[in-house]
Amino acid sequence: MSLKHCLPKSFRAGLHRSRAKSLAVVKKIGHRVGLGKFIWQAGLPSEVVFWEDYLASRGQSCGATEEFKFRTAPDSELQPWLREWLNSPVNAEVRVLDVGAGPLTWVGKKWTGRQVLIDAIDPLAEAYAGVMRRHGIRPPVPTKLGDGEEAVKLFGANKFDLTFARNCLDHSYDAIKAVTSMIEVTKPGGVIFLWHNQDEAERLCYQGLHQWNFRLQQGELVVWKGDKQLNINREYAGKLEVLRSELRDDMIQAAYRKL
Repeated sequence: MSLKHCLPKSFRAGLHRSRAKSLAVVKKIGHRVGLGKFIWQAGLPSEVVFWEDYLASRGQSCGATEEFKFRTAPDSELQPWLREWLNSPVNAEVRVLDVGAGPLTWVGKKWTGRQVLIDAIDPLAEAYAGVMRRHGIRPPVPTKLGDGEEAVKLFGANKFDLTFARNCLDHSYDAIKAVTSMIEVTKPGGVIFLWHNQDEAERLCYQGLHQWNFRLQQGELVVWKGDKQLNINREYAGKLEVLRSELRDDMIQAAYRKL
């Protein structure tokens, strides 16, 4: 047994918190001097470990077996609360971009009378593909290699009816660039949907890939880290219609229509 395990549990927990806070300070300094992407790259392996457990257990590792079934079902329905905002008539082609999708997009794949075409991107797509091959999982929508920050370079401007990001942009190396890129690739009249925990990086002391924070300030969504911040509602006033900007089930849900 190592010496640290001879110490009282409460004392060990205090040491862990102190170490995490010290590491957070170091990371913040690193971001300030331009090392954000390097720090982000160093945290990538921790994300693969999480998804390895999730895929191997079919979602049981985090109590998400029903979610796993939904993600892997080719006939899962596009969520009603996404459909209600999309101005997509019968026989329309609905183009969706899922940013930071992980190995399996969370967006539903079918909508009666419409053709739903999903592009899912993630910087760890190749690693996830290898994990799924090992566990015999065939994704109905294969995730492609790509960063949210580079969405415009990958697809061009004004391409998607819906751009979607769930619990992922706080893991970005530049969340502000990722959000602005999502807005740019969305068609006029299309919807941008952002769904994230509040101040996740601060709460977790910038551990692993947690690099950025999302916060609601008087109903306005702010993306921030240190002295860098973007108030989406104010910066894009007149360019985006706010459809939703609120805390639901302890997570921020923000939806905008591009004007």
